[in-house]
Order: sequence, then C-alpha cells, then structure tokens
Amino acid sequence: MRLRAAKLWTLLFACMLAIYSIGYKKSWWHPPLDHAFKHPREAVIYYLNLLGGALDDGFYAKKFGLAGIFLFLTVFSFWRKKSFPRKHGLSLYRPALIHS
Repeated sequence: MRLRAAKLWTLLFACMLAIYSIGYKKSWWHPPLDHAFKHPREAVIYYLNLLGGALDDGFYAKKFGLAGIFLFLTVFSFWRKKSFPRKHGLSLYRPALIHS
C-alpha cells in the first residue's frame, strides 16, 4: 500500500511540475541555475541565513541556521536508533511520571 501511495504522489508531483513549467521563462534578475555549484561558500551562507532568518535578520542568522541543522540531525539520529527512549527511560508516547 505504501509503494502504491508513493507512486501516486510521484506521478502527481511530476504532473504538477510539468504544468508549472509550461511557458516558464527565467527572469533577467535571477542568477544562473548553476550559481550554487560555482560559488559553494556563498550558497552555504545563503541557506544558513535562510534557515536562521526567522529568528534573527543580522549576524546571528547564520548561527541560528547552523544550530537548527545540528538540532535536526541530533533528533533525527536519536529517532533512527529507536532504542534511545527505552535505553534512557524516556517515553515519546506518554509523559514520564515523576516519582518522589
């Protein structure tokens, strides 16, 4: 059932992408599509600012973006292990009871 749903979503995505691309012309102010590959440092800084820009629009945006990526990778790695909650006595499905 999951494979069938994945195929359906992929087909719908391809159809929507094709419909969106009909008659598309790149704007004159838009950078070339390979700009991120030619300037990887600028691309990394841009994406860090993009991720952290919701919390700060100045110097700390890059730091917030990097912290967000680190937090995501940490949570994702613990989620993938699946033994983390049981091993450390934590429960993701119900609040932990505090014993006095």
